Amino acid sequence: MLDPIRSLLATIGVPEVLDDPDRLAEFGDHEFEVLERAYTMALELTGHYAAADADEEREALDVLFLTRMTLSTARYLRAVLVLGPPAEAPALTVLRKDWQGHPMHRSSREDLDDLLVPTQTLNVLEEIGLPADRVAEITFDERLERVAESEQLYGVDDDSESFFRSLWKIGVADNGDLICIDERADGTICRLEKDWGFMSMIYVSASISHYLHWLALYRTSPEAAAAWAKVNDEASLS
Repeated sequence: MLDPIRSLLATIGVPEVLDDPDRLAEFGDHEFEVLERAYTMALELTGHYAAADADEEREALDVLFLTRMTLSTARYLRAVLVLGPPAEAPALTVLRKDWQGHPMHRSSREDLDDLLVPTQTLNVLEEIGLPADRVAEITFDERLERVAESEQLYGVDDDSESFFRSLWKIGVADNGDLICIDERADGTICRLEKDWGFMSMIYVSASISHYLHWLALYRTSPEAAAAWAKVNDEASLS
């Protein structure tokens, strides 16, 4: 029963395309429709096998995981590489005004020595910091850590280890998802989904500057934050 799903995925080059980020980033409506259809089919099969055959259930879960990872990775790469640059990042003066009088976790430059991101990101983390209280259902950390060092990860191979070492955790959502800075994408902010072993990534914002300004707007009006993102960081709504 899994063969039709595998055949469907093969029409768009899965799983081989996972080794070709440029091709994956170019996925369009057709490829996303195929992935969504395959994901729905695999999800239905996992429920069918749960009460029938443990081995076949594991195979169905493997296909479900593969489909989910391909879908989330393609969306993330499309946001980072294809949808175009966002508006210029809000200046430090804007962010200072946004968070004036608000308790913040600021990092020292020594704390940030190993973080390979643009200087602007380092300046924001040092001079502005992260909210010290919960905002938008996110609790922010006092100190940045690599995901590879901060979380208990399962089934991690060399490739996964490299992946997690490039991600720095800055906060945790109420549902356990991690909010991170992605070194590989010049400091893009992403969300790692706990339910998928933190292997599923969602694009959040173009930079820590964009993200902090969005959070400041969100505190007052989620609608205003969404309207700002639509103009200044459209990929965050994709």
